[in-house]
Parts: sequence; structure tokens; C-alpha cells
Amino acid sequence: MPRRDKALPAGAADKERTMDTRFQAPGDYPRPENLSRNIRYARMLLTLYSGRDSELTAVAQYRYHHILTQQLPGLAESLEGIARVEMLHLGILGGVIYQLGLRPSYTFFQGTRRVRWNAGFVREGRNPRDMLEEDIRAEACAAEGYRNAIRWIPEESIQVLLQRILLDEELHLAQLRGLRERL
Repeated sequence: MPRRDKALPAGAADKERTMDTRFQAPGDYPRPENLSRNIRYARMLLTLYSGRDSELTAVAQYRYHHILTQQLPGLAESLEGIARVEMLHLGILGGVIYQLGLRPSYTFFQGTRRVRWNAGFVREGRNPRDMLEEDIRAEACAAEGYRNAIRWIPEESIQVLLQRILLDEELHLAQLRGLRERL
């Protein structure tokens, strides 16, 4: 059985504080403590962690779009900044999943079937406008996933964390819409 301590890896808290905060909503990420083993909650969070419209997919998609938009430095920089925040979310969710008693893996559940994450979940887009449209769609899906998890997981400390992450997702959605308008 995995350890379920709340400690972050050495230096992780410092990295949160030194990250470019233009792509984060204000406030800390509250960490759930002393969670009881709950595989059902962990499986729900695993979908946010590494499902089709997950943090893992977001990181891969934003990094890819960042590479392809180097001719538009402001756009590329924004996509990189958002990717870093999504990577932070990935780490936070992985820690909570682990506390709940499940090893975070790049899989998710569809019913009782375990499905592996794959690069086919990344929507590439043909040009910067298409990429932003794909990113907006993905952020909207992610935000809805967080809203659903908040409704389905009655554990208050997890709800508070998910609400904080949702603020970032809503900020990203607004930023991406603004970037699209400036193209």
C-alpha cells in the first residue's frame, strides 16, 4: 500500500512561489490532509489527472502549441506559462490520488475498464487560431470536469483544492479567448 503523507517533494513549494503568476489565480493551493483511503475518489481524480481532457493532456497540448507558435512570441510565451501551471496541477492531483491510496498513473477508468493515456488525446490544430480554438475547448472541458468532481466528491478538503484549481482553469479560458481575439 502506498504512503499517504502530505509532504511535497523537496523544493516543490518553492517552485510554486517562484512560478510566473500571470497564469495563476491569486491564492495558495490548499492541501488536503489526513485523507482516508478512498479508491472511488482517487479514480475520479485520475480522470482529471490523466484522462482525455486532463492535466496531462493539457501539458502535452500547450507544450506542443508553444513549439509551433514561436513566430508569435507573445502567444508562445502565454502557452508556455499556462503549460507550467497545468504541470503544477498534475503534480498536486497526483499527490492527492496517492494519499487516497491509488498510485497515480497515466491511465483513467471508463466504467470498470482502465484506459491508458495516449498522445491521440492532444488536439494539434493546423494554425495558431485552430490551436487556440482547441485549447479553449479543452479548458472548457477541464473546467466542467472540475465542477463535476466538486459535486461528486463530498470530502470538503478535496473540494476546496479543486475549487482553487478551477479558478486557474477559468483564468486560462479567459486568457485564451483574449489571445484568440488578438490574432
